[in-house]
Amino acid sequence: MKHEFLILFIACLLFSCKKQPIEPKFGYINTGDTVSENVHYSGKINYLLDCQDQKSHRTTLHFINLMNNKDSDYIFKSHFQRDNSGFYRELSIFSNSFDNHVSVNPNGWVVCHKAGEKMDKNINWDSKDNFYFSRMFCYDDSTFHGTWRNAYDKYAGIMKIDGLDTIYGWIRLDIYEDSKIMIKDFAYRK
Repeated sequence: MKHEFLILFIACLLFSCKKQPIEPKFGYINTGDTVSENVHYSGKINYLLDCQDQKSHRTTLHFINLMNNKDSDYIFKSHFQRDNSGFYRELSIFSNSFDNHVSVNPNGWVVCHKAGEKMDKNINWDSKDNFYFSRMFCYDDSTFHGTWRNAYDKYAGIMKIDGLDTIYGWIRLDIYEDSKIMIKDFAYRK
């Protein structure tokens, strides 16, 4: 009887100690913040991806590894493609994991945040394949889609689920017209 009670007690203890997601100590970060407590800042990156007019097609990628581990968390893509009837170009971001999210509007486009905006659980986050900053189609006529045309010192919000931690961050960008993206720096708060 003592052994049964002990086994039952240990089972109850283990069940009650089941890991639950915890609210992060720092449940937000303001865009542009590089100095607050527990903010991890990348320093200047200034990496340019260019999808200016090419003869046929070109895709350029740049990888962002937030925590300097072996995995790239976010991938930036510039793509240009030309055929006989015209061309299109696009600038986008995607992640290699469903644990990495991007701040998007209801249509699935990357939100263009200003300095000082709070990145937290109240933002619309998504982690599907590919999110666009801008897309330009030039066939019969020119059509621009997106909110990032000529956007300087603007921020893409990012959120990463790391085990039981939720980490909020930002990536500062410049987008020139609809064909060049400058990745300037990033930060996250853990």
